[in-house]
Amino acid sequence: MLACKVRDATGKWQKLYFFTTLELPADQIPNLYGYRWHIETDLRSLKREVRLHMLEAKSPAMVEKELVLGVAAYNLTRGAIHQAARALDLDPRQFSFSQAQDTINAFLPAFAHARTEPQRQALMQEMLRVFAQSKLPRRRRKRRFPRAIWPRPCSFPKRKVATKRPAAKARKGVA
Repeated sequence: MLACKVRDATGKWQKLYFFTTLELPADQIPNLYGYRWHIETDLRSLKREVRLHMLEAKSPAMVEKELVLGVAAYNLTRGAIHQAARALDLDPRQFSFSQAQDTINAFLPAFAHARTEPQRQALMQEMLRVFAQSKLPRRRRKRRFPRAIWPRPCSFPKRKVATKRPAAKARKGVA
């Protein structure tokens, strides 16, 4: 067990307790566990934004292809985020993954039609300008109200419960 004090996102000191079997120096373990948050958000992005939470394929070969293409799309987006972050001198985690993905999807047709290097460079500068506007908000304080959770859309219609008709009305309809 390892106990340490770290600052949270708001700057307050928090005491954390780690239970681990890793044989690393005590000062490296909190840093290592700090990466776990990034791993969790990356998995969420893979499932939600790249739509890998539910695969449509029926055969193992198609499942493999769907996974490879999904991870490739994720890596393309992450690569673009890292390039934009380097060019704008920002942390890559300051960008919204879904907005970055939308930006890339919007610019891909223009990149496909660009024939010269100056055209590509102009497109890249325009894409960087759009990326700069898709930074995540930097909140100094907690929200005053809980975050709203939107219901997931239901792909099936609501079940209709059949009601029994009174016997008198049933007989009138038969006659």
